[in-house]
Amino acid sequence: MYKAFIFNIFIIVMLISCKLPLGTQFAFRGLTQLVGQGKPVSIQALGDKEIISVFRFIGGGTVFGKVPFPTIIMIITAVVLGIILSKTGFGRRLYAVGSNEEAARLSGINVTKTKLAAYVVCGATSAMAGILLAARLVSAQSNAGQGYELEGIAAAVIGGTSVMGGEGGILGTVIGAFVMGVLRNGLNLLKVDAFVQMVIIGTIIVLGVWYDTARRKKQSN
Repeated sequence: MYKAFIFNIFIIVMLISCKLPLGTQFAFRGLTQLVGQGKPVSIQALGDKEIISVFRFIGGGTVFGKVPFPTIIMIITAVVLGIILSKTGFGRRLYAVGSNEEAARLSGINVTKTKLAAYVVCGATSAMAGILLAARLVSAQSNAGQGYELEGIAAAVIGGTSVMGGEGGILGTVIGAFVMGVLRNGLNLLKVDAFVQMVIIGTIIVLGVWYDTARRKKQSN
């Protein structure tokens, strides 16, 4: 009965999140902490050595002795999503809704369905990233990945995605992610305080939003 109650709450929050994605992330985070009781779960607890070996390979294995397996997953995901965005009707509808939601609705696009599908894809890729992170850390932690959403936004902004919607692409986002990764590693090597890193990432987001807003105003004039 307790699990059924939690599941119902999850469904309700999922429906609400279609309208308030950033606000309801705290609800999901709290739900995760509630279900997991805030305790990390070691992969060793699985008991099956074969499953443990496969899980370790997912997070830290290499192909041909050189290429990390997570990198291959990233490339495949980027290619698939790039094709979906540029070569399918769903991708075109997604750009239309992001550019002007009301105009898209008047042109016959089911805006709610399109946005829901976008959130489903986002959830699936986030789940994939969570599995990779758990495999890399060799444990599942309910509080892992906090703050990654901001780094994702920063990577997208750096890659040319408009915060106002309707512009952006997978290639630019991947480049932005590489820039963020190099920046994060560089700051760690320089032993920059974690709080200072948060300030830097936040500043990048603010500057990206400011530049995008100014550029759009200039184009409209």
